[in-house]
Amino acid sequence: MIKFTGKNALITGASRGLGAEIANQLWRQGANLLLAARDAKALETVVKNLGHRPEQQAYFVSTDLTHENSTDIITDHLD
Repeated sequence: MIKFTGKNALITGASRGLGAEIANQLWRQGANLLLAARDAKALETVVKNLGHRPEQQAYFVSTDLTHENSTDIITDHLD
């Protein structure tokens, strides 16, 4: 199994389905996460379900990637 300890991952479409599963897998392998999707409530649930790990961080941003400024919204959270 590949370990992602100390690595950062940006996952779009992370509020459900394949995106949420990718978030779960990367979290279990040690990655820090920034999750993006339109549904803030669903993203919050995904983050809560990851479980607390003091050595890792998980954030989410609600945005619609079809809008022109969506990448600005995401990159603002990377700082």
